[in-house]
Amino acid sequence: MIQLKITGMTCGHCVEAVTGALQAIEGIENVSVSLESGSATIGSSNGVDSGVLIGAVEAKGFKASVDKPAERSGSDGEQQGKSSGNLHVAVIGTGSGAFACAIRAAENGARVTLIEDADVIGGTCVNVGCVPSKITIRAA
Repeated sequence: MIQLKITGMTCGHCVEAVTGALQAIEGIENVSVSLESGSATIGSSNGVDSGVLIGAVEAKGFKASVDKPAERSGSDGEQQGKSSGNLHVAVIGTGSGAFACAIRAAENGARVTLIEDADVIGGTCVNVGCVPSKITIRAA
């Protein structure tokens, strides 16, 4: 089993893209991608090189690295990069960039508040742009 740390995933579509990219590699038996932990667990029958896995993920626009257990926790057992203070991040707007920012801040231990003055959250992409366009195109 190979564990990858993946950054840049913000939604279920991202998980599907990473999963598909990894499953397309010859010799891959199983893939489990988690948005919550920003990781992927990959099992292969022939010991696929981790560089190939990282290349496939990065070709989809995400950053990936081998997730080594020693890198996951610091000397005090707390995850490195996690805030031990009371950091609180306020994100103004709720477009896709705002969600990416909020996810990254939360991954690093911050409390996050999203502020939106529109009637709905999600920004242009989710409400009137990319997502509705894709749905309409697929339906047509």
